[in-house]
Amino acid sequence: MKETLHDIIYVTAIVLAAIVVLLSPYYLFPLEDPNDIAASNTPVLDIGCSRVVWVDETTSLSAAVSNMAGAVTYQWWIDGKHWGEGNTLTTTFSKGLHTIHAEANNGEQTLQKNISIRSVGSVEGISVDPIPSESYGMWRFQAYLDGDPTNIPGIQVSFNNQLADSSRPCSPANIIGVRAGSYTWVAKYHDQIVGSGTIEVPSIQKLKIFRIDIEPTYRTGDTISSILVVTNVGTQDIAGFHVRTYVLNNKYAYMGDAAAREFTFDYSKNIKPGELAQIPINAHIPEKVKGIRPTGRYTIDLEISYGSGKTTSITLYTEVV
Repeated sequence: MKETLHDIIYVTAIVLAAIVVLLSPYYLFPLEDPNDIAASNTPVLDIGCSRVVWVDETTSLSAAVSNMAGAVTYQWWIDGKHWGEGNTLTTTFSKGLHTIHAEANNGEQTLQKNISIRSVGSVEGISVDPIPSESYGMWRFQAYLDGDPTNIPGIQVSFNNQLADSSRPCSPANIIGVRAGSYTWVAKYHDQIVGSGTIEVPSIQKLKIFRIDIEPTYRTGDTISSILVVTNVGTQDIAGFHVRTYVLNNKYAYMGDAAAREFTFDYSKNIKPGELAQIPINAHIPEKVKGIRPTGRYTIDLEISYGSGKTTSITLYTEVV
C-alpha cells in the first residue's frame, strides 16, 4: 500500500509542479501596473479624476458604469448648468475652477459623481518632482499646483534630452526600465520648464514574482491552464534564473520524504529592467493512479535564485478533490 501511495504522490506532485515550472514557450512583454484591484458588486460611476487643463483647450471626459444592469443614460452639468447627454463630454474651459457633475441612470437607479477642473493660462504654481516606486527601475513624475499633488495631463518628461513619457489625464509620467546610472531630467508643460534635476539610479539586481495563477481547488481529471510571471524590478539585466519547487502532499505528510518531491529547472533568457517573463503552463491531473484518486491538499514552495546568491520565494496552496 505504501508503494501505491508513493506512486500517487509522485504522479500528482509532478503535475502540480508543472503548474509552476513548465518552460515552453517563453514570452517577454512590457511591465504592467502591478496594482490590480478586484471589482466589487457595487454599482460605480467613473468619470475620471479631477485635473488641471490649459485654458480654452479642448478637454474630453468619458463616463462609464460597472455592475449596473440594463441600458444606461448619462447626463452632465458644469458649474450647476446642464451641459448635455451621452457618455462623453467634450468642451473647453475658461480660466478658473469648475465643478463637473455627472449622473448615470438605468431607469431604476441613479449614480452621481463630481470632479473639479481647474483651467490655467500659465505655469505659475506648477511644479514636478520625481518619485521612486517599489521598482528601482521605475520612476513617477508627480505634478503639483501650489504645492498640492494634482493631475496635469500633457506634462512631458525627458531623460538625458530624450523624451521619455507624457502624463495622462489620471496618471503621471512614468519612466519604466531605467538602468543604473546618472540621468538629467526636465519636465515641461506647454513648452515651459516646470521641473528639472538629476537622478542617481543605483545598480541593483532584483527579481520579483509578479503573479502565479493557481486555483485553490482542482478535480481529478482537470486540465490546468496557469501561468508563472516574474518581473525585473531592478536596474540591471538578469541573465536567467534557477527555480526550485518543493511539492508536499499534506494528506500523506506522515510518510516523510515519500510525501514530497523536489523539482528544479533553469530559465536562460535575459530579462531587462522593467520586463516580465511570462511562462504559460498546461498540465493534466490524472483521474486515478493505480486505481486510487490522487486527492489531497498540497503545499508548493517555490524559490527563484538569480545573480550572485539572490533569491525570491513564494508559498502556494491548492487541493485536488
